[in-house]
Amino acid sequence: MNYIKKLYKLIFLVVLGTVLTGCPPPCDYMLIDYGALSLEAIACSPYQDGQSYSFLHSGGQKISFLANRTREIRTEYYDECTELRAESDLSVLSPDYPIFSCNVGISKTDSTRYHCLIWVGESSFWLPFTIEIDIGHIYFDSLQIGQSWYREVYKIGNNWREELPEQQILADSIYYNTSKGILKILMSNGEFYEIHN
Repeated sequence: MNYIKKLYKLIFLVVLGTVLTGCPPPCDYMLIDYGALSLEAIACSPYQDGQSYSFLHSGGQKISFLANRTREIRTEYYDECTELRAESDLSVLSPDYPIFSCNVGISKTDSTRYHCLIWVGESSFWLPFTIEIDIGHIYFDSLQIGQSWYREVYKIGNNWREELPEQQILADSIYYNTSKGILKILMSNGEFYEIHN
C-alpha cells in the first residue's frame, strides 16, 4: 500500500511539474524519409562536376563558369519529434569574372515528387514541369539561340519580379533546357548572356 501511495505521489509531481513548467509531454520520434532522387530528377541538371561552361555577353566578352556538383541527404527538423530526410543535388557554377554565380538545385518534395530551382545571382527560376503552379513560362519545341538550335526550351521569368528594386540589375528571365542547362540569361537592363560552345 505504501508503494502505491509513493507511485501516485510521483505521478502527481511529474504531471504538476509539466503543467507548471509548460513543457509538453514527451513525444514519439518520427522519421520521414523521402529517399533518393530519381534518375529523371537528376537529369534536370546537365552540369558535370569540374567541367567549364562558357557564356558570351551581349557586349562580346566570353565568361567561363566552373561547375561544382554535389549530392547529399538533407536532414530537417519540423519539431523536436519529427525528422525529415531527402536527397538534394546542387550544381554551383562559379564565374572566372566578377559577376553572378549560377546554381541549379534539385530536391525531393515527397517520396515521388521533386522540384528544380535555378538561381542566377539573386534571381530565382522554377523549372516549370517540376512544380504545380503556373509561373507564366513559355515552352518552345525548338528554338535558335546564337548559331545553334535547341529542343524543349523553357523561357522562365524571375520568381521575385515584383520585389526587385528598379535600380538593381538582375536576371529578368532565362532560357533553359535539361540537356544543356542555362542557354540564355536576359538581364533587367537589356543585356544578355548566351551559351557559347
